[in-house]
Order: sequence, then C-alpha cells, then structure tokens
Amino acid sequence: MPSQVQHETQAQRNETFFQSLDRTVSVNREWIVTAAFYAALHWIEAYFDNRHRQHFTSHRDRNNAVIRFGLPLASEYLGLYWSSRQARDDLYRPTIRLRARLKARLKARPHAFGTGPRSNRVSALVAEAAKASGIGNIQNLVDVILYTTGYSSFDVIGGTRILAIGSTMFRRTKAGQLMEAAHELVHAQQWAKTLKRFGGNETAAYHGFFTLKPFGSRGYAFDEVVAERLARMRMRRYLGGLSSQQEGVSTRYINEWRVLLL
Repeated sequence: MPSQVQHETQAQRNETFFQSLDRTVSVNREWIVTAAFYAALHWIEAYFDNRHRQHFTSHRDRNNAVIRFGLPLASEYLGLYWSSRQARDDLYRPTIRLRARLKARLKARPHAFGTGPRSNRVSALVAEAAKASGIGNIQNLVDVILYTTGYSSFDVIGGTRILAIGSTMFRRTKAGQLMEAAHELVHAQQWAKTLKRFGGNETAAYHGFFTLKPFGSRGYAFDEVVAERLARMRMRRYLGGLSSQQEGVSTRYINEWRVLLL
C-alpha cells in the first residue's frame, strides 16, 4: 500500500493539475472537480495511514470510515465525492439521464423553492416533494439532504441515507423540480423496502439494491422506470396535471430505459 508520503505527493500533484486548468472552459470543470476530489481522497488516505495505519480499496469503505471517525470535514469530503461521481459520468459516459435531463430544460422561468443558499432551498424543495408524494415523515426515509453540483441521486453511505439534489435542477420550473425530487424519494422508498426484505441487514440490502444493479443493468433500468412513473403520477395529482412538455420529457426518459427491459 502507498505510504503517507506517497499519498501526500499524489494529492499535491492533483492539486497542481486542477489549479492549472482554465475554469472558464466548460469541459475543464468536470476535470477540476474530479482532480480536486482525488486530491482530497489522497489527503484522507494519508491521514488514516498516519493515525490508524489503515488503507481503503473502495470508496464505500473510505466514506464509511470518514463518517465513523467523525472527521471535521466529513460533510465537505462527501459533498466533493458526490460532485466527482457526477463529473465522471459527464466525462466518461454521457448517460441516458444526462441526455434526458438536458432535454428537460423547460422554456418557462425557473422556480425558486425557499430562500437563501441553495442548501436551504433544496431542503424546502424535498419537503414539498415529500408532501406531494404523501410522505408524512421524510426522516423515515432520508437522513441527509444536500446540494451538489451536477445531477440528483440517492445513495446509502455507512448507513446514512443521502438524497443529493443537483445544481442542474435549479434551471427547471416548479413541476420539473418537484418531479426530480419526487423521483429520488421513490428511490429512497425502494431502498427502505429492500432493507426490510433483508431483515434490516444493511450489507445484504446494499448488495441487492446497489451492487447487483449497476448503471445500465436491467435491474437499474427497472428501478428508474418505476421511480419516474410513480413520481409523474404523484405530481399529476398534486399539481392538477403536467404540461405537455413535462409529460413528453418524462415519457422519453421512461422509454429510453424501457429499451433495456425488452
């Protein structure tokens, strides 16, 4: 395993790399986020090598340790982890979700939930999406709601259920934003059902819900179709209907995933 010094050297190299990039060039932004995350990753590895003589071979194990040991910058590191995940998706595999969500940039004026920083506004958005979805207590499904750059997602790290709302969401109308938040809430509900099915065994549930259903698999596609259909049904009921444009975006998203189920 690399030593503390080797990790620190690699962290400094990554920092030098992303600091050399022109931030005004859009394609560089994903590289900057990715390199910044890996710089942070190597600083984390150096810390654990120094303090605990411990190394990690997976993001999940490292994230769990960051939470378990209560590092002061845990939330910042996990936020950077989420941002880098999305950045890598944008760089290496223009996903179905990316294509569909770019098409979803509605012409209407974007809506603003709540006031203040975006971290506060995403909390207000998710709270209304939960209300629209008939979810009485969101804390039964989600432990942390956070704002991140890129696109929205749901994940479980060290037992912590994290619903991340991405920056691209802020370009959308009220219906579009609620649809996205409601979609991720369905994934939170899917996780809760999976955990219950495995008798509360988080390791087994994680394997069944995430590991066995990687991006692009039939299982992943099935969950996406279910989540989008249910979110759309809930928003139709809550808003009294959706615009033809919003209906079209949602239908295209579903149909692109359904191809993997045929």
